[in-house]
Amino acid sequence: MDINYYVSLVINFLATNKIIALVIALALILFIWKKPGTAIRFGLFLAGMAVLFYLLTLMNDAMFEGADYTNKMETKSMKQLEE
Repeated sequence: MDINYYVSLVINFLATNKIIALVIALALILFIWKKPGTAIRFGLFLAGMAVLFYLLTLMNDAMFEGADYTNKMETKSMKQLEE
């Protein structure tokens, strides 16, 4: 699962639940209008969390791929030694 899966999940949810999407949009507009400084800080916080989540998923995939490849290498070496 990568970030595209989660983005499409959110988009599909908002597309099927238009009332919830409208309420979220109105709340966001009201939040930005009433407290723009806090809204900018909150937006930067969300962007930072998204980047952190993306990096963690990349590292997770790399760790599991590396562990699988190590097992294949050990198995291949053992087979070559037996021959």
